[in-house]
Amino acid sequence: MYCAFFDEAAEAFDFDEGKQWTEEEEDDLRANGLVPYVSNQIQPRIDNVSGSEVLTRTRLKFDARSMSETALSSADALTDLILYLQENNSSSSKWSQAMRKARVCGLAWHHILPNNDTIEEEIPSSLDVVYDPLDMTMGFTNSRGRGLIGWYTRDELLRKYPGKVAEVDAATSSHNGIGGIYTNMMAPKGVTSSRMTFSRCGYFDKSSKKVMLVRFYYRVPKAFYTYLSKENLIVNTFYKAEAEKESSKKRGGYSKNDGYQLRCCVFSGSVVFDEFEYPYQLDYYRGAIPLTPICLKREENTGIPYGMVRAAKDDQKLYNKKMSKLNWYLSSRQVIMDSNAVDDVDNLAAEVARPDGIIMKRRGADLAIQKNLDEIASHYQSLDIHVRNIERNMAVFDEATGAETNATSGRAIQLRKSGSQTTQALPIDLLRLAKREAGRKMAQMAQMKFDDRMVFTIRGSDGKPQQRAINAPVEEADGKPKKDPDGNIVRQADIRGLNFDVTLEEAPDVATINEDAKQRLADMISQGANVQSLTPGMLKTLGIPEENELYQEISQGFQQKIQQADAILKENEGLKAQLAKLTGQQIQGGNAPSMPAGGVPGNVQ
Repeated sequence: MYCAFFDEAAEAFDFDEGKQWTEEEEDDLRANGLVPYVSNQIQPRIDNVSGSEVLTRTRLKFDARSMSETALSSADALTDLILYLQENNSSSSKWSQAMRKARVCGLAWHHILPNNDTIEEEIPSSLDVVYDPLDMTMGFTNSRGRGLIGWYTRDELLRKYPGKVAEVDAATSSHNGIGGIYTNMMAPKGVTSSRMTFSRCGYFDKSSKKVMLVRFYYRVPKAFYTYLSKENLIVNTFYKAEAEKESSKKRGGYSKNDGYQLRCCVFSGSVVFDEFEYPYQLDYYRGAIPLTPICLKREENTGIPYGMVRAAKDDQKLYNKKMSKLNWYLSSRQVIMDSNAVDDVDNLAAEVARPDGIIMKRRGADLAIQKNLDEIASHYQSLDIHVRNIERNMAVFDEATGAETNATSGRAIQLRKSGSQTTQALPIDLLRLAKREAGRKMAQMAQMKFDDRMVFTIRGSDGKPQQRAINAPVEEADGKPKKDPDGNIVRQADIRGLNFDVTLEEAPDVATINEDAKQRLADMISQGANVQSLTPGMLKTLGIPEENELYQEISQGFQQKIQQADAILKENEGLKAQLAKLTGQQIQGGNAPSMPAGGVPGNVQ
């Protein structure tokens, strides 16, 4: 089943990248005088629906499960720490890349890994991740393991594993992985360059002299122990001796629970380079793996993931084939003549191919040149059918991409635009689900990795820097760290033992909000909107934050307009009152003014 997904995913990426003819098909076309023409109708539609994730960013927020001030402060600190890591990793752009890959082939992956003093995020190729084919769930929640594929030269392997020369020699053998028993049968036999030659080369590719190394995460059932540490932190461990030593009856001792241990194995074919307990156990109950899937769709019977390309590739093939034939028909002529109409048939063919050809035929002989107009017309009409099928199957209509169509009424155009947006609600929901899961894993890894004082800088939606600190010891008046009654150092914004829930917040991104605002305003102006009539509420609806200069400028102008309107209103009320006093008329909604003795001055009695 994995090989079936691999083949289809490789073909889907080829279609997305405009590689829609195989070598055999190209040779066959050229042999028949046709050009292997490609007009990619798939890529712009996938780019269009993927563009919404670039403009709208999702940020993670961590909420404490306790209402104490200490827990709330720690939750805010953890939220800021993850925001700092996401900004350093350009996390928003990477998630956009991941969702685009998922739309193409149906499955993409997000990988977190600790590296030196930070936690990195990466989006590996969908063709470089090994998954458990027996796990049929949408979120791959029942997976036994997942692996990452990488290709290395002999020198790179020796630098990576300097003490394992024998293993490197075995891995770089031309017999590595061919006909042997593999360490993990869930891994493919290997991929290289074109990604489709692994069936012949095993784990070692002779042409590039590279070895396929698999870093495989897998979980094994294992009991773990939970206890309260001396610093009053809830700690999980797989080692009973540690729980007995670090816990006490005063703190409630320890408890035994059933769970999973996450392990990691690095191998190439039958050669094992390393096998160890993963140092960051992200979930003792589930054995969570650092690789998080974004799965768009899966076949119900087989579980093979598939994306938006599957439904469109047949019409895309027919479109390209008919365009090739159409090009041939436009440049070809068909001659119907009597057998003795001309002296030189070869010369006739050459002259017919020229736009200014001169043909000498015998008198009385019949000779007619046909331009294939009927075939050209029928092929041209059928092209529109294939385009309509592609946009209907992908549920992305031309109106949503800004292309000119045959829809004439504004209502029809709007309906097709909204239809394209509605069909993307499910993929966006699946993306948010994956973000929440990956965010939880990153936070749990951060709690274990950043266990000491750390100072970092974050930027809000206004782009202004703000410095934060976590796990910072609270100092007494004499400069010494403050301690609790048990002798533990009291820390501010201590994220280590925090129990939290994860929520998502939609927020404009600093890098894109100004460009997005410019585009939106340009569209409004081009449609005849008056910029002076914009209000702060309208800008907020457009997604422009209050800290943005444009928002502040219009907000200040709006306040000035309100003040001017109030001043004019008061002035008008004064004039009305004076006029009523002079004429003796009652102001609408008010009391009649008092009349002076002797009537109105200047009145003729």
